[in-house]
Amino acid sequence: MGETERRSDRELLDASSRRNEHAFWEFYHRHAEVVFAAALDELADEDEAQEVAQHVFETAWRKASKVRMVAGSAEAWLMLTCRNLVANKKRSLQRRPSVEGLDDAAASMLETRTAQRARDQQLLAQVEDEIAGMPVLDQHVYRAVLVEGRSYEETAASLEISVPSVGKRLHRVRARIRDRFGDER
Repeated sequence: MGETERRSDRELLDASSRRNEHAFWEFYHRHAEVVFAAALDELADEDEAQEVAQHVFETAWRKASKVRMVAGSAEAWLMLTCRNLVANKKRSLQRRPSVEGLDDAAASMLETRTAQRARDQQLLAQVEDEIAGMPVLDQHVYRAVLVEGRSYEETAASLEISVPSVGKRLHRVRARIRDRFGDER
């Protein structure tokens, strides 16, 4: 394909679903401005709008093969996703306790907890990305045992592998996470 030919949103998202970062980068640059502008119009805060726009594209990356096209464009899906995430953000902002009226120690503790929660969420997202790069069977073992809380026996039966294989795969997943992230908690 020549450099002057523009790939469709569907082509870019299909390539992205196969983890083609260049295709997703092109898709992102095609739509980032309009998504950010829509979020900013609703939130009137650049930082919050940037966070929403980032989540829109994280969602598009995760669900690339499921994004619905309207007239060959993903823009309607992006705008709907943006609108939903803006609504979630507004609800979240309304639920946040006001730090006005709290003494300095309580305000500092609240800020520390909020910052720690954000770091924990970021680390969890990084771990999930690392898991996504592992063999599919290892991913299934990880989710079954560590996320869903199933026993080794239940996991082995559902995946049609041996119980020792579940243990070995789980050990490999834990070792890879430990090697990649160490003790970031």
